[in-house]
Amino acid sequence: MIATIALFNQHRKVPTVVMTHDYDLYQLVDNTNKSYHYDIRTRRLVSERAVMERMGVRPKLVRDYKALAGDASDNIPGVKGIGKVRAQQLLEKYGNLEGVLTRGVKGQTGRVGELLREGTESALLSRQLVEFRICPKLIKTCETFLKA
Repeated sequence: MIATIALFNQHRKVPTVVMTHDYDLYQLVDNTNKSYHYDIRTRRLVSERAVMERMGVRPKLVRDYKALAGDASDNIPGVKGIGKVRAQQLLEKYGNLEGVLTRGVKGQTGRVGELLREGTESALLSRQLVEFRICPKLIKTCETFLKA
């Protein structure tokens, strides 16, 4: 529900701050649409730049990053043998998960190429696990509320 409301607000250019310590929600950070993340543990506002500094990828790639690197705290398997640094490198080189799983699988030789070929299904499953589920009923409720 948090993602649904935050994305609804982004679409309408409504400034939004998501207050949580859940890094999965870094995907919602968007300086252009004034959508930020407030880390309740560190008591700091997290911008796109802060996401880049912390995770090494832009907010829009957090989902793809976790699909490759995994996240033990959320039981996201990722691709076995592809850690955080390698996930960052692959996303930088190929642009996104689709690029990694198409061009990267063909272009990577040696151990990394082997890991990607063997881990394609795991990467796709992992991405599904970290993808936001949008609730149309909640959007309808928000629209009705704003009209009132």
